[in-house]
Amino acid sequence: MIEPATKPAARIAATRADITDLLAVLQRMDEPLAAVEVGPAPVPEGYVRIRALATLVDRDRLNHIVHRGDVYDFAEDAANDFIKRKAAEPVGA
Repeated sequence: MIEPATKPAARIAATRADITDLLAVLQRMDEPLAAVEVGPAPVPEGYVRIRALATLVDRDRLNHIVHRGDVYDFAEDAANDFIKRKAAEPVGA
């Protein structure tokens, strides 16, 4: 048990430690985050990333509608069909 005469000193020390921890947290919050450059997500195996030149429908994914200008990953056979019909263009290498 702490003696009555040292209780205030112990409280002051604990409060100083809490304040020091709080200041450290605030200083970390004030520092700007490092910029993270992340490229596009990888294309799943068996898919081709295309840019739609017309409105397209992905029948493999519950008739998801892809609008003109959108970049989307289609199954390889469907993507090649859209590219062949000039409804889409491949994106990337």
